[in-house]
Amino acid sequence: MRLLSAPLALALLAAAGCQSTHVQQQPDDAASAQKHETAYQPRYRDTWPEVRTYIATSWDTTYTEVDNLPKPFYSGAPQWRVIFYWDMYFVHEGLLTDDRYDGSRNALSHWRMAKNHADNLLSLADKYGFVPNASAPWGTNRSQPPYLSVMVRDVYERAEDNDRDVADEWLRDAYETLRTEYDFWISDEIEDNTTPLPGLQRYFHHATDEDADAQYERLLERLDLPADPDPEQKKRLSDHYFAEAESGMDFTPRFEQRAADFAAVDLNTNLYRYEKNFAWMTDELGLTDQPDWEAKAQARKERIGEYFWDDERGLFLDYDFANNRRSRVAAYTTFHPLWAGLATEEQAARVAENLSLFEREWGVAATASTPYEVDYQWGEDDGWAPVHLIVIAGLRNYGYHDKARRVAKKYLDLVAKNYENPLPASYEENDETHRRTPGHVYEKYEATTGTVNEDEYPASEFLSWTAATYAYAYAYVASGEG
Repeated sequence: MRLLSAPLALALLAAAGCQSTHVQQQPDDAASAQKHETAYQPRYRDTWPEVRTYIATSWDTTYTEVDNLPKPFYSGAPQWRVIFYWDMYFVHEGLLTDDRYDGSRNALSHWRMAKNHADNLLSLADKYGFVPNASAPWGTNRSQPPYLSVMVRDVYERAEDNDRDVADEWLRDAYETLRTEYDFWISDEIEDNTTPLPGLQRYFHHATDEDADAQYERLLERLDLPADPDPEQKKRLSDHYFAEAESGMDFTPRFEQRAADFAAVDLNTNLYRYEKNFAWMTDELGLTDQPDWEAKAQARKERIGEYFWDDERGLFLDYDFANNRRSRVAAYTTFHPLWAGLATEEQAARVAENLSLFEREWGVAATASTPYEVDYQWGEDDGWAPVHLIVIAGLRNYGYHDKARRVAKKYLDLVAKNYENPLPASYEENDETHRRTPGHVYEKYEATTGTVNEDEYPASEFLSWTAATYAYAYAYVASGEG
């Protein structure tokens, strides 16, 4: 794995005035872009149904009950006994996909489990005043990208008619809790998420100095950090890496190693969805004397267009408020405004045209190619499940079905390929060699090589968000939509 050197990391952490040359990421050549635009011919289509059946019959391997959460849930992997915040949204999409398209005997239990996941996250928000990164004590000094209002609305709208009175009461309680979570992101009472840009938020953290010191020591070798920094430098580095962890993308070139200096396009897009969902909830419940949520959503939409939209590059990009410019590194989060439905038709067309910046032989990578010698696990080769789901959903929302189906088919092939014959065939962990066997799906993959991703740590088997994204992509391709 190639990591950013300590001197380069420090250079990128320089204060305002850093003037390195802007580079517009492009495909390697015109032939590469044209290759991706041609009709994709799946190579593992015959294996797709087998993987789909494996997923449908394997959810129970992650069934978990713990004392600090009120409801049973599907954990991220069979060996985990915690929930991770943003993982639950993608698992939620997969479970409701089963219900929506399959008509399977598990449909009710899938909806019920999706509600359990929302209830567990709501309980954490009630307890802490925000939804933590994870439900374990070590995960409570930061959050992760907020998706809970989307989950709550989905669950409510899918409730059976004979549960409507119960659902109304549940939604009313959820609305109050969601407002508490929303305030966490905009008020600075728990952590400093506001930015100098009016009404736009950033990722940050609220770790103690002791937590920050411990985190720094854990990351020393992983990120090639300075071994003996002065206290101010150590604090600055810790802030940036904690903020990057709150983004869920730990770690990535997306924020140029200075995550705390950026207003994040995905975070603000998600908060726009909260404001739109709050407007819907107050109307659905007949609530009065509420904030004008539609006006708040419209104001945020305008600021997203002003600060994040780069008309020259045709992308939504994180905004570096320390240097008053947009990020040099394009990330898949450019598709978030399409996922949320806030992009204009022209903006969506430009983003769709730029799919080739992220598209690889076996799927979509977390970022475009970068000028930096960096290969973290959320970088230019890495094909994670949430990357694919957001990209597919965004393209689908605006009618770019040819592109969306191609990405979906590539992801189905990527997962099926390694289900048949996982590569690398072995990995090292705790000074022991372990061999992979066929018949599994994995946490993360390489979109460039079509192999299991080994960056930073070995990928776990049956990662729930991989299973869920596969179910989503499979159902979309099978539906013939568009």
